[in-house]
Amino acid sequence: MKNEEIELNRKEIKKWIPDAMDFYWEICDKHLCFDLNLNKTSVHGSNYTDLIIETGTRSLIENYQSLINTIIYSEAYDKLAVKLEPIDKRMSLKFKYHFRNYYARRIIPAYLEFADHISYHLNEISEKTIFEYDKEHLIDYRKIRDILDKKNNVKHIKKENVNRIFEILFNNLTSRLLDFFQVYRNTVYHRYELGIDRMLKSFRSRIKSKTLGFVTISTPDVSIGELENIHYDQYGNPDVKYIQFRELAPTLLINSKETLLYLNSIGYIAES
Repeated sequence: MKNEEIELNRKEIKKWIPDAMDFYWEICDKHLCFDLNLNKTSVHGSNYTDLIIETGTRSLIENYQSLINTIIYSEAYDKLAVKLEPIDKRMSLKFKYHFRNYYARRIIPAYLEFADHISYHLNEISEKTIFEYDKEHLIDYRKIRDILDKKNNVKHIKKENVNRIFEILFNNLTSRLLDFFQVYRNTVYHRYELGIDRMLKSFRSRIKSKTLGFVTISTPDVSIGELENIHYDQYGNPDVKYIQFRELAPTLLINSKETLLYLNSIGYIAES
């Protein structure tokens, strides 16, 4: 891309960023994402526990904000892409595939990171008597109750509270998350970026086939057809559809916020 094209592209993007931010704040206000109103005290009577709660709260709040931004920016750029579709198709596609999908791909990893922060925080409060991490520090969240049932020496924290925390965190998510886990396991963490929605790839061929001439190829996964002269479009089916993230997002927003509020209600996080 030539320098003048790059400069023009940047100007066009900057023109629409304020609209994206308007959508961002609209979504924030709708879900009251940052309206936590945490209590300011924790009473455990142990200097060790209170210090862990103080430092852990800061880490959890920052991670929660990162999760919220990931979800909301994805939805905000999706709204902007929809707005631009009848106005500027090229910019609509740019915001959809370069901005919206950038955040959408990171929603599930961000939620799992939030869950990991919570499990680590609880484990620190309990003097590491809840979880026995493997070398990769991974936890199978489907087995939380089984893990706790086998523990008889959990310190500073009630097992029923831990169970309740993860019930809230994964409320209405278990089966849906398992589907996403499999997709991410087979794509993002191994070979390539997760494909979201039907992708269009244009290309040109310099040589006309002497035997076939111009042809149209169509399969369930890819369709290649002549548009004009030797200009073709290729359509690739996605790994997932963006609507799956959009449908999942409200539940993630609710669960993550309710988890923090419950942690605060039982004194395991506290605003300093």
